[in-house]
Amino acid sequence: MAFVSWEKLDGKQVRELSIPALETSGLFTIDRPLDLRVRDTRDRVRLGTVVCHATTKPLPGGSIVELTAPWHSADLLPLEQGCRILMDSVPLMILDMAGQLCEYVNNGKMSHDVGIMRLTELICEFCGTYARHYLSPRNGEMTFEIEPATTVSEVREYLSRVRGISGIKLARASVALAADRLASPMELVVYAAMAFPPRLGGLHIQDMRINEPLDLSVVPKGTLAHQQLTPDLRVGDRPVVVEYNGKEHLKKYRVRQDKDRAQDYAKLGIYQYPLMIEDVCSVDALERTLRDFVGLLTPYEGLSFRARALRILRDRKYRAARQRLLDTYL
Repeated sequence: MAFVSWEKLDGKQVRELSIPALETSGLFTIDRPLDLRVRDTRDRVRLGTVVCHATTKPLPGGSIVELTAPWHSADLLPLEQGCRILMDSVPLMILDMAGQLCEYVNNGKMSHDVGIMRLTELICEFCGTYARHYLSPRNGEMTFEIEPATTVSEVREYLSRVRGISGIKLARASVALAADRLASPMELVVYAAMAFPPRLGGLHIQDMRINEPLDLSVVPKGTLAHQQLTPDLRVGDRPVVVEYNGKEHLKKYRVRQDKDRAQDYAKLGIYQYPLMIEDVCSVDALERTLRDFVGLLTPYEGLSFRARALRILRDRKYRAARQRLLDTYL
């Protein structure tokens, strides 16, 4: 949601700002009305290209961020004349989405658990290194290897200062499940199936480490083909890593690279567990994958860990939860 400073806002400025200025600058694509946050209902303006949202309760510090250079240009001349453009911070965007999801839950359009999964998905994207297409998040082109917009700890700290705003409980429950540094939506699926609590479709495996580089400082130079190894997922310091391989890994040069990577892991005494879409695209496939992973961890986690994980995998209500997880994320 965009937010324009209300001190110098009138209908003419909103019209200039929302249509030619932002659209030609490339800062926004105005294919729908521009959302503006105003101080209260008295500050709303009537204009077909703008939807005003009144903020009736105080927001914590850090809720609003100002857009600065390089966006200031001749196309944004109205801004140079005293009308600054500000936007909701990422944590506030998350809180707003939590409020919308709460409405769906309260109206019976969505279950509470699906609401948590949806918001966790959004938080993980903001805290990850990928971005879905903003108009077609499921089928549109995605962007990878970008800097995270925020971190889980930053979102959690912001939410700890929020009081009395709709969606805050849902937001806090979701950020408790979210993770930093996920590199793709499919990594989220694998992470969720392993780390989420059983009622949300996971095995509740603790200490999941995501895209965390291995310490190779003690490895003699020339031993490995790679100077850096960064497993997609790893449980603590256990010598088992999960690597999710997308379709691009079917190309010959990627197959060769993946083989070299597996050999490097083997030299370090680490087993690489590779996964592809076929391993997680259905409940049956996902459960086979989780059983295999539990088997790989059992020598390090113990028989009680194995017994608990297999009990969760046999439970019918948790199987239904895994189906909801896949329906939500795939």
